[in-house]
Amino acid sequence: MAYCITVCMQKGGVGKTTLTINLAACMAKQGKKVLVVDTDQQGDLTSTATEYSVSTGHFAKKGVYDMIHAHDIAVAANYVSHTQYENIDIIPANANTPLVPGLIEMSATASNGTINKYEMLALCLCEIADNYDVILIDTPPNQGLLVQNALYASDAVLIPIHSTYYSLQGLGEMLRLFFELEKTADTEINVLGVVLSMVKSRVAMNDWLQDNLDEKMRDNELYKHFGIDETKFFKSTISNNQAIVEGEIMGPAIFNVSDKRKSMGGKKKRETGVYKAASEYMSLCDEILAKIGEED
Repeated sequence: MAYCITVCMQKGGVGKTTLTINLAACMAKQGKKVLVVDTDQQGDLTSTATEYSVSTGHFAKKGVYDMIHAHDIAVAANYVSHTQYENIDIIPANANTPLVPGLIEMSATASNGTINKYEMLALCLCEIADNYDVILIDTPPNQGLLVQNALYASDAVLIPIHSTYYSLQGLGEMLRLFFELEKTADTEINVLGVVLSMVKSRVAMNDWLQDNLDEKMRDNELYKHFGIDETKFFKSTISNNQAIVEGEIMGPAIFNVSDKRKSMGGKKKRETGVYKAASEYMSLCDEILAKIGEED
């Protein structure tokens, strides 16, 4: 059965979508069968993976909304689409994605208590989990019901943040959401780890962690509850790299590297731009797969 990871952070601009598609690409390159799920109404993951823009309103593929709407009527596999990348499938976003939270509320109410409103996405995904090695869920930058469904459905949560004071505040707010969801939905949230993005240098990142994390660990019970310490921060980081910023448009760095090397006749190029991005994502992917292996 697939190991399900939700990529989650309530603040926008931390690179959730770029992280999701690049991790999917790195895992696919290692022979993993990957399903990505786009729960963000902006549909950036869908656009990157399929080359179709959701924002135009002309994207006709059925997705998360249609899958939940048809639950118990049709199997979830009917809402899976192939992407332009080998070994990566998607349950896309579409024009109806903003309606999903209301649909979940209505469906849970109509079930007369047999289904709770937090488990709708999980019930759908469990039908197809055996078809994949990993499921990656991209979430919108909020704490809404669709995010809560993604958290409930996941085996673990991956949290991308910037190395700034305000991003650390956002991490604390996410941990409060996790804690409340654990109590309300009677579930357990497992934080797989925290990924630092837009990092200028390893030295600067280490200084930032030492200056900020120790204080948080001493004073914040939520950090202790979810085991947030230095070991929860991945050693692999994502640098402040224009190739990564452009990643949602250009597609996964690891595939761009392959395409560029083919066009160059197999010649190597110094590790800058897209090559550096590909290296960073592959390193992070290796760490994540190792952690998953330890949990299994």
